Amino acid sequence: MTSKDTGVYEDRLLLYADILGWKAEICCGDGARALRAIQEIHQSSRFLMENDKNELIQGEKDGKFKVNPMALDVQFGAFSDHFLISMPADFHGRILDAASNLIVALLRHGFLVRGAVVLGKLHHRDSAVFGPALLEAIQIEEREAIYPRILITDSARELCEQNISDPKHLPMIVDQKDSFVVNPFDLGTSGPDEIVASIVDLNFSFGDIKAMLNQQIKNLSQQSNTAAVEKWRYFKDFIEGKVLATSDVLKRKWEEA
Repeated sequence: MTSKDTGVYEDRLLLYADILGWKAEICCGDGARALRAIQEIHQSSRFLMENDKNELIQGEKDGKFKVNPMALDVQFGAFSDHFLISMPADFHGRILDAASNLIVALLRHGFLVRGAVVLGKLHHRDSAVFGPALLEAIQIEEREAIYPRILITDSARELCEQNISDPKHLPMIVDQKDSFVVNPFDLGTSGPDEIVASIVDLNFSFGDIKAMLNQQIKNLSQQSNTAAVEKWRYFKDFIEGKVLATSDVLKRKWEEA
């Protein structure tokens, strides 16, 4: 399978995700938290929009900097509480890195994420996106994901596994429901414990995340919002039962938080 096809569609990896709790925030909040979340998504996806890419291309022509040509093949789109990132199939596991970064970024703002990573035929230019891959991803998000997790289809998983050589690089793990999902706390590399610990401190802010999880569960329990409590408890159980099992350093840093 190649990343370029003739005609409208290309073989692309697609991340499609929904921000959970968005409706409640819009209806009951002042919009500030929602705005910060949207800004986070767009900042994380800076230079993925076509206008920004054109600026990069012009900057390279003007001799200001060099542009990684691979970045020009990545596409981003967002509407309301949904966002999409897609890239050519031969980018392999980079789609999982993008997914994990956004999960953690939105979690810091008090939002959980549910969605899917799929491999299939897709046309994607900014928010102009359509194709069988998008239909598959939407169906998975709406009918199968259920919990705050990014499910990975078998075809996407098999492709992404092709460029994983470090046994401590675990961008995909099996959750407590026995499904392959994106691991938002993948260390990405192996190394001395002190180096790994510094990566955890720099990228994950376990103290803030742990406090956020406990506070959300407490507040929603007091509101008798059983459905929302179940989602936050799933995510906490996912971290403590599955993510921490992947690394002794992760487990120690979580316990210290």
